[in-house]
Amino acid sequence: RGVNPVVLYTALEAGIALLALLFPFQLSLVSSLSAGSGDLLERGSVALGLVRFLLAGIAVVPATFLMGGTLPAMLDVVPARQQGGGSVRAASLLYAFNTAGAVLGAALAGFVLIERLGTYETTWVAAAGNAGVAVVLFLLAPTRGRTAPAHGSVEDPEPGGTARLPVHLA
Repeated sequence: RGVNPVVLYTALEAGIALLALLFPFQLSLVSSLSAGSGDLLERGSVALGLVRFLLAGIAVVPATFLMGGTLPAMLDVVPARQQGGGSVRAASLLYAFNTAGAVLGAALAGFVLIERLGTYETTWVAAAGNAGVAVVLFLLAPTRGRTAPAHGSVEDPEPGGTARLPVHLA
């Protein structure tokens, strides 16, 4: 509450990009720790499985947490009330496009990019995509110190309210 959703989304995208850039190093560390735990704990033991599960979580949870915040931030941009149920339709379409993008991204990475570019290079492509989105949104965000936004570009329903970019999905 009280945070501009566009600024929040921009920060989430930038954080995801940063974690993607750090992922190869993080993966190397987690791999070393996993191998070390294999030397210390009995092969096939519950303890070893638990340690490796926790290490996998350390590798993926931070980025997953940030990714999980992007849809709520996007949905907060959808105006609360539109005539004819437009806000519900806009939110539904946003959810559908977000889901389709996630499926397309996972399929593209898993079946094309990793095979053609390699794991690390695919990670760099993902980081560049997230960073690009963050930069574009940063440049377009209505809260970058502009005193008078362009007419129709920002919706601010109440004095002191959070500026919102309009969402037009039709």
